[in-house]
Amino acid sequence: LCRLLEFCGCQQGSSTDRLVAEVLKETGNLCRHSYGHHVIQAVLEHGEARHRRLVAAALLSNLKGFAKHRSGSYVLETALSYCLPEDQAAMLGELGSMEALTELAQDPYGCFVARTLLQRPEIDSEAAKACVKERTWHFPDSRQGWRPRLESGLISRRPREREV
Repeated sequence: LCRLLEFCGCQQGSSTDRLVAEVLKETGNLCRHSYGHHVIQAVLEHGEARHRRLVAAALLSNLKGFAKHRSGSYVLETALSYCLPEDQAAMLGELGSMEALTELAQDPYGCFVARTLLQRPEIDSEAAKACVKERTWHFPDSRQGWRPRLESGLISRRPREREV
């Protein structure tokens, strides 16, 4: 399906359109699936506006849950680039607050979404970074997610290896 969308497009009424419509009935489950999230990302990148709207509606039903999920965070990052402007604004409205950014920055998968949000022009990234650093004096002792935190300026150095 990913390649069909990429190379053939999805005109209304076509067999590809009917297939996408059938697949999108399970959007929430596919966003959390280790392979299914690739299909949803392809729909966001190459599908019609009505398909993007359906994906956005599913994501908006549990935005923080998807942001903190291993596969869901990939879909959410893609949605922040490809969804319709009003859907992107709704996502930014919920995830762009300092409290939400702080919560995402502390999560092993949410930190990837936080990094994407900090790159958005609608978010004052310097103020957000300062607020996140101030509110999270200690990130969980986890090696997961240190790279996006470092790249976004949320931490200043790589965590140390645990001693055995």
